[in-house]
Amino acid sequence: MYAERCAGRGEADLSYAPPRVIETDAQLVALADAIEAEHRETEAIQVAREKAGQDAFAPDFIEGTIQPRVRKSWEMRARLASLPALTLEGWRAKARIVRLFSNAPDRDCEVDGDADEAMAWSLACDLLGEASGVVVPGLEGAKA
Repeated sequence: MYAERCAGRGEADLSYAPPRVIETDAQLVALADAIEAEHRETEAIQVAREKAGQDAFAPDFIEGTIQPRVRKSWEMRARLASLPALTLEGWRAKARIVRLFSNAPDRDCEVDGDADEAMAWSLACDLLGEASGVVVPGLEGAKA
């Protein structure tokens, strides 16, 4: 359908996006927003428990409250990974989740230059327009 609309024009009609693209990235962005919200809620539950003087790592609390929330988060992230990001907005939504859950250290830390996490972190930062702060040992003055 898209190719038919552009046929004979000599150039692509960049103002037209197939409905599937819009629907997919809208769903993807909404899912990324939900993942972030779930993460904030889980952290808030743990902080509230600590402020109340309760053990935030008590086995019954972890098993009954935190683990079900973590499983839900994993399921949502797996679903997010299965959705193709077809616009910059969709790529940035996925990048937000990579940044939120990455095992790469936060800004201005040394990391193994071969680490996949460092690459994912750097790519996510690129998409979000942020400096990664990743320093690769052995590359004098080089920042990823």
